Amino acid sequence: MRVGRRFGCLSLLMASVWSASSQAATDPNSLLYPALKAPLASQALLLDAATAPQRQLIVGEHGIVLYHDQASASWQQADVPVSTMLTAVTHVADDIWLAVGHDGIIIRSTDNGAHWSLVHHEVKARKARAQADIERLKKEIAALSETDAGEAYPDEGDADQPSLDDLEYALDDARFALEHNDVPPLLDVMMLDAQHGFAAGGYNTLLETHDAGVSWQYVADRLPNPEGLHNNVMAQDGQGHVWLAGERGSLYRSDDQGQTWHSENSPYTGSWFALTALPDGGLILAGLRGHAYWRQPDSETWQSLNLPTETTFNGAKVLPNDQVVLLGQGGIFAHGVLPHLTLSALPERESLLTAIKRKDQVIGVGQGGIHRLSFSADSAAHQEEAK
Repeated sequence: MRVGRRFGCLSLLMASVWSASSQAATDPNSLLYPALKAPLASQALLLDAATAPQRQLIVGEHGIVLYHDQASASWQQADVPVSTMLTAVTHVADDIWLAVGHDGIIIRSTDNGAHWSLVHHEVKARKARAQADIERLKKEIAALSETDAGEAYPDEGDADQPSLDDLEYALDDARFALEHNDVPPLLDVMMLDAQHGFAAGGYNTLLETHDAGVSWQYVADRLPNPEGLHNNVMAQDGQGHVWLAGERGSLYRSDDQGQTWHSENSPYTGSWFALTALPDGGLILAGLRGHAYWRQPDSETWQSLNLPTETTFNGAKVLPNDQVVLLGQGGIFAHGVLPHLTLSALPERESLLTAIKRKDQVIGVGQGGIHRLSFSADSAAHQEEAK
């Protein structure tokens, strides 16, 4: 990871998702203490939400996890072993859930979100990989230095082999990783089935699990992302293709459950923050400056939704009645049945990141915590605290 490179999330709220990463730079364990129980946790900065048949979960800053089920009258705060910002949550199967966040944190619950355990800390995992890389690179440099004074591989068939300079640069990077504790945040987590899934994040981070999130392997080298662009969001379409979208319009697709990836033509060169599968198997993609697109099943093209706004969209959700909701900066959200979406806004203009359906209400999640949204014929919206 090159220091000094600016993060790609340009909007104020999304930038806040990245800002706390340096807190662990001097002490990798600085955020590894339990999240405090807070009576106003539902009013904190909340970043993602997920729904299962019997439970809904919301995650956010300071390790906050809130859960709610049909028997509860209000949101309850879970027992969480970390106080870092949590950026994404997903239901795995039965009572198993996963959440990811800053410092490459992955936590796991086996009791439907009430209690969590730490299963992955990228700060430690990165150091272990760096140590192994250092030993390997030292051997490769020594071997190469003995051939042709280390200038090149003499056989043209080895033209793609790294040069001595390449190996030394890689060794410098590995030593940097070993000596420093700062790692990119994880920004999304997705399961393809009850065992197999991925977590994605900044600077081309990509992790894979084959055991329902108990253990994770670093697989970023599968992506055609030599610039190390941020991987922001993932989704699987109705044909089984896995999609990954992120910084500067980066868009990748895998046709073999994430084992290999190729770049896709992106309809926009700005960053993507929202990518969601539709009930008919299509996709919706949205990001900076109000750019939002719709891809129908079996189509090779993206259709612009032509929304009359330049507000950045941070997230997208499909509600049980097939309504799509795009959530954006300044309380802006677009809702309706594709391709006809209507713009609305919260009166207090607090930025939104995602939404869920709770009983007969649509719950918006973002700055200021939990908000109730109502969709009316004149496209107005009102908001009140969801107790």
